[in-house]
Amino acid sequence: MHVTPGYPLYCAEANARKYFYYPPSGGVYPNGWLWIDGNQHAATAWWTWDTLIMARMNRPATVDIRLWGYYSAANRTGMVAARFRNDSSAAVLGRAILVITEDSLYYPAPNYDSTHNHVARDYLPDQNGLAISVPPGDSADVSQPFSLAADWVVNNCRIIVWIQSDSVQTDSTKEIWQGAMIPISALSIAEEVRKPLNGEMRAVPNPCARVVNLSFALPRPESYSVRIFDASGKFVREFIRIEQKENVTLTWDLKNRDGLRVASGVYFCVAKSGLFRSAIKIVVR
Repeated sequence: MHVTPGYPLYCAEANARKYFYYPPSGGVYPNGWLWIDGNQHAATAWWTWDTLIMARMNRPATVDIRLWGYYSAANRTGMVAARFRNDSSAAVLGRAILVITEDSLYYPAPNYDSTHNHVARDYLPDQNGLAISVPPGDSADVSQPFSLAADWVVNNCRIIVWIQSDSVQTDSTKEIWQGAMIPISALSIAEEVRKPLNGEMRAVPNPCARVVNLSFALPRPESYSVRIFDASGKFVREFIRIEQKENVTLTWDLKNRDGLRVASGVYFCVAKSGLFRSAIKIVVR
């Protein structure tokens, strides 16, 4: 992160993230230090950071993260979702942190670095993240809409997600159970940007009031998922099935995963298989 307002790469949310921790060094927040496992093992010796970080990342984790979503190049907006799977025997309580980063940024900084990578651009929804509880042996989902500024290069942008404890450990650190990353260019392409491989998904009737029939053609018989989100990106419903034929027809009864009828409004439906991606907008009256 760049901590000086007015610098081209400054992000106020990234700077505010340091206040998520107690001051670790004499009551102040030093810049350019690496604190890992509750200790200033490397301090400012940046040439040692890579080895220390990789050693920490290679430890076995009890949490697994799966990322997916969609992106529209037409209006530079999209949605990212994360599923956190807890394989331990205890509940995982903490925060899901989501951030858009950008690589290959040219800026001659005062420390003589000119090319900057992993620069924080935007936290989703902000630097505080989302409170999350994952029961033992179960999973939990979060999702967030996002948008890219006009001067961000989409092929250099990634969404990084991690799940972190709120409990403070020795010398200010807070445990991170797992992290994951997905390039925005790897997200599904929204329907107005590109037609799917074998015909776009259709919704009839649309707008709808009671049910909506979704149909699409898979490139081959295989398993697929259909996920539905509201206009804010909140997960609503999921269908996971194995199809023995290419042509798929699926009926959504306009109910969420709790069996309750959804409110009127705009919803996004994302269908996905190994070789197929498609997204469509549904209006519920």
